[in-house]
Amino acid sequence: MAKADRIAAYDREIERVAAARGIDASLLRRWSEVLSGDSLFVAWRAYAAIESGAWSELAPAVTADLQSRFEIDAVEADGTPGRSGATPSEVPFLRAVVAGPVPENLGEVASRWQGVTSLVVDAWLRRADPEGEKADAPLPDPVQDVYRRALVGEQGVLRLGEDVEAHVPTNIRRRVTDLRATRAQLERERPEPIARGIAVEDGEPRDLPIFVRGDHMNKREEAVPRGYLTVLSGAVDAPSIDADGSGRLQLAEWITDPRHPLTARTMVNRLWAWHFGRGIVATPSNFGLRGSPPTHPELLDWLARNFVENGWSIKSMHRLIMNSSVYRLSGASDPRAVEIDPANDLWWRRVPTRLEAEPIRDALLAVGGQLDRTIGGTLLRSDNFGYVTNDQSTSNERYDAARRAVYLPVIRNDMYSMFSTFDYTDPSISIETRPATVVPQQSLFMMNSPIVASQAQALADRILRDESLDDATRINRAYEICFGRNAGPDEIDRALRFVERLEATVGPGRNAAWPPSAVMGETVEDISPERHAWRSLCKVLLASNEFIYIR
Repeated sequence: MAKADRIAAYDREIERVAAARGIDASLLRRWSEVLSGDSLFVAWRAYAAIESGAWSELAPAVTADLQSRFEIDAVEADGTPGRSGATPSEVPFLRAVVAGPVPENLGEVASRWQGVTSLVVDAWLRRADPEGEKADAPLPDPVQDVYRRALVGEQGVLRLGEDVEAHVPTNIRRRVTDLRATRAQLERERPEPIARGIAVEDGEPRDLPIFVRGDHMNKREEAVPRGYLTVLSGAVDAPSIDADGSGRLQLAEWITDPRHPLTARTMVNRLWAWHFGRGIVATPSNFGLRGSPPTHPELLDWLARNFVENGWSIKSMHRLIMNSSVYRLSGASDPRAVEIDPANDLWWRRVPTRLEAEPIRDALLAVGGQLDRTIGGTLLRSDNFGYVTNDQSTSNERYDAARRAVYLPVIRNDMYSMFSTFDYTDPSISIETRPATVVPQQSLFMMNSPIVASQAQALADRILRDESLDDATRINRAYEICFGRNAGPDEIDRALRFVERLEATVGPGRNAAWPPSAVMGETVEDISPERHAWRSLCKVLLASNEFIYIR
């Protein structure tokens, strides 16, 4: 058959298959050309050449041959194909693709490639240039980046651009157009950049002596050249520091090198501990011999690798952890599991963890409907450096604003009393994990604090405002707001009896405003017995363990 006839027959077959499968013919042609010619797909061609009736007979031999061919190949980075038919840079990727048991059919081979494709494309999308359509955003894992280039590189089969847009299916072109319009709209509407501060400028770099045991009064005479932690030598190349440079940039690059054994592991361990109350390594600041060993070392390594592959995205790691089955476990106990693993080292149940001081305060304001979610600004009343006081004086700050706790001033020697009650750390020092004590002062605060009383009253007003609701529905609504769940029948009965008893036996109450506005001699508004009874019920809910514990 002449070449022209073969091309015509090929085009007719592409059109036939595309029409039968509902696939865009131009996209199918691009994939056909890549699969039949690109050296990266040598393993695919080997499996695709097996007749379906001979799969069980030939697939084991083909698998063994591929695994052997990709085990040892051409000299590293010499740029020439080896016995495998793939380039040296492609061999590690293909070695991982063909590893494992013999596939049962060609569909299973396709499923393996589909899984790898989804992983690589997702990792690339998280690193792609958000300001444009840059496709050449390399992945930190060089093995995955080989496949990334084949998919979305300059000549990738899935690339988009003016040269291929005419061959992209109509629905995809329409989607790309809509996304571009949306991006342009968001660009026009995005807020002004947040003001930044604190700048560091290099002074004259110099070597310093070692202070023995950190004591500034006990230093060695000789200076030590700027360098890095030699105990970690071997994993990452030592940074080269110029004689006229401080070395900070080189140190930062060395710490964040994807091959660094500690950086990513330490970070994901702290993120895990944030969600579960305890890290995979229980000593988050000590990964050494004197620290606790990881309960799940393989999981820690996998999370660290995923963290790096996704561009060190903390948001992605939060999403991954919170979508996991272990995060959604019940806190219910299991006698058999308790017998095997009483400390819950294997994470077979959810361990209740108490909210920290800031979210406790914000949660109180949120259920009362008074939390101010305004972004930006400051609540600091003192002038610059005016808040630096001695240990006998007090600051000029107030903590009765309804803004989120992240905006409240933190004065080292004049801490907000609520923060101190709920284990806020000493701002003068760093700490790896906040304690979570259970002391009488915390219960007394929830019973007597003006902020708790005012938000209980605000919550009561929220559920009393809708006159179409009956009392049982109001109680259920209060449980939904405070606990994110419906009230049980027994809880509704007890609450109804509580409210009825207080309305009948207790007179009017005094208004509890936030921020407190009453001063000596000022008349305070009275509230009806009904509002007083419902405020008391809401105060009981806010003072309960369920309100401040994540279960």
